[in-house]
Amino acid sequence: MHSITRSLLRAFTGSACWSPVKPTTVTLAAARCYPSCHHGVQFFKCPRQEQRYRNLVQRYRRKLRGAYNKYSDIPDNTVIQGRSHAYIEDGGTIYRCLHGRPGVSEPEKVLSIAWLRGGEEEEDEEEGTLQRVRLSPGEHLLAATVKTPHQEESRCIVVRLVDVTLPHQPLLILDNVFSFEWASDNTLFFSKQEGLKCQTVYRLDLTEEGVRNTLVYEEHDPEFFVEVGRSSDGQLLTLNCTSKSSSEVRILLSSAPDHAPALVQPRQPGLVYYVEHARGELYILANTGPGQEYQLLRTPPCSPSMRSWVPVFTPATGWAVRDMELLQDHCLFTLRHPSGRLHLETVSLEDPNCLLSLELPSWACAFESRRSSLAGQRSVRFLLSSPVIPPSAHAYSPSSPTCSSQSTTRTCHSKTATPHACRPPVRMAPWCP
Repeated sequence: MHSITRSLLRAFTGSACWSPVKPTTVTLAAARCYPSCHHGVQFFKCPRQEQRYRNLVQRYRRKLRGAYNKYSDIPDNTVIQGRSHAYIEDGGTIYRCLHGRPGVSEPEKVLSIAWLRGGEEEEDEEEGTLQRVRLSPGEHLLAATVKTPHQEESRCIVVRLVDVTLPHQPLLILDNVFSFEWASDNTLFFSKQEGLKCQTVYRLDLTEEGVRNTLVYEEHDPEFFVEVGRSSDGQLLTLNCTSKSSSEVRILLSSAPDHAPALVQPRQPGLVYYVEHARGELYILANTGPGQEYQLLRTPPCSPSMRSWVPVFTPATGWAVRDMELLQDHCLFTLRHPSGRLHLETVSLEDPNCLLSLELPSWACAFESRRSSLAGQRSVRFLLSSPVIPPSAHAYSPSSPTCSSQSTTRTCHSKTATPHACRPPVRMAPWCP
């Protein structure tokens, strides 16, 4: 009996290259349990028993292969798409390879967290993990923050990607960096963390004469936390000051990083808003809708205060905004129906009355957008998951209203459906499982 169990375990836990099934022999212990059997004699005397065993092995092979195919397709969020290279994070190291040329050459190592401890390459699970990774607009520089398990503050590694001799070496290492964004290929904005507070923003200029740090903004209210962001089109940098109940945003042009940041709307109790930029206008997601629900508003950059905000899209009563993604010509909302089901709502920036609704599968409990590092995207990639279903990757393009799964070639085409109450007519695109 023990011999049969060991044979099954060897068959199911062996290498991926399955070898032909061979009849097992009975050990001395098994021979003692079965007096009719003798040591060295084949166990399968009956062809029917041998065939039953072979069928059982084939059945579990199919199950194991099916489980592998199901879970091996789970996408990896550590891949960053640049203009000419794809950047991959693996074990605390970032590699890059050319687009469209997989396997042509060995991946090139461009950054390693081992640099923080003197360049030693021995693996250490306690040395930290990569947090945020950002490419400069022209893909000349790369910056990444590393978080260690026993420290609240992160360190930022900056490495040059062009005109360098291999192997790559760190250009600069910054301490206590929380968030950062590139304004240009030689200008980096970052917020500095001290303990649990983050209240200062600096501009780092990389020039031929050296490195220059300049204080850009300092927050004096201990209730507010400062973070640096970047608009989807890459035209604006945002300094986001947020507390538990209110927020305040300052903006500056990426093309003029030395200018003082401009205030959008002064903070006031209960007002929370976020700023995006597209088509030469500011798009603001604020909790100014009915019942303090979020709605999309628009305003010109020359007059960004609240009195100039014009509503663009307001969800129907009972619907809640869970996420917003601004594309080149459309704004994509993730909405939760009062019943709990998730929907994608697409609003045309050219004609806000043109709406397209996509109902996500009933099993989808979580929606995670995979934001691209490249500006001017016309489609969005996202992950759907639930507590019992692993994440699956999907792509959606508002310009051609189809939603496709990256693991299959099936797509969903839109069709006319009953519009939601209190909203302009919409086109409904049902989900194809």
